[in-house]
Amino acid sequence: MQRVALVTDSSADIPVSMQHETGVIVAPARFGFDDEMFSDGTLTSSAFYARMASEGAAPRPFGASEAAFAEAFRRALEAAESALCLVTPFDVSPTFTTASAAVVAMDDPPIRVLNPGVASAGLCSLMTALSPYARAGQPMEVLLAAIDLLEPYCDTLFVPASTRWLAEAGRLPLIEDRIGEIAGQTPIVRAGTRITGVSLEETHSAAIERAVQIAGLRAGDGTQIIVTITHADARETATHVADLLQRRWNVVRTIITELSATLGSQLGPGAVGIGVSPARPVRGD
Repeated sequence: MQRVALVTDSSADIPVSMQHETGVIVAPARFGFDDEMFSDGTLTSSAFYARMASEGAAPRPFGASEAAFAEAFRRALEAAESALCLVTPFDVSPTFTTASAAVVAMDDPPIRVLNPGVASAGLCSLMTALSPYARAGQPMEVLLAAIDLLEPYCDTLFVPASTRWLAEAGRLPLIEDRIGEIAGQTPIVRAGTRITGVSLEETHSAAIERAVQIAGLRAGDGTQIIVTITHADARETATHVADLLQRRWNVVRTIITELSATLGSQLGPGAVGIGVSPARPVRGD
């Protein structure tokens, strides 16, 4: 039996194949169109973004429920002595609250819930980097030390196809406060403790190239890195971004996945995200 099982929710965009490989247990987040409630995975990515485009309205993201986390923790404690749950920062998703509530409702369980300050694709890359430690039977203190060393070098950057959905989600004021009035240009935004502006580029292609540069520099020039590219029904662009990253940086693993509703509802169809993490802690184990 493992000492620690890793848990997160579906806003980390970990594909099902990676969940099986890494052993990460994922609680499904929820979203609603009008009065219809869905869980991540019940609509295909194409159907989800097509519905956003056709209805002209974004769904409301609700995060993973307390019950979903309770079930994820039950599975985790069947597989391991304890559980370590990493969740998307609160300003981006409410799952820290529901995960913590699920722990409180249990009888003093050996579970830690952490907000590592990185969301979506970056959280996927971080969880992928941590999974060998968990599967090798390392104790909780080793995983916590690894997070402390990895997290400062993790990042999640998005290039949206348009700013329409960010505006409807009320995100543009904070973004423009950092990078200036967008006025037809393409922003690069960071999904960390909140969604903020990073850079402003003349064209979408220039923003993609700049995001590749910024993400790689954050992870460390020359460092072996894990990259996750998440996309909102834009696989061709995601494949292009993966190629740029592999040519520019020391990429040892590439994950291409689909952007779930939590951030997809705010970034909209066509958005592409880059998540990076060093493959191993930068200053030893």
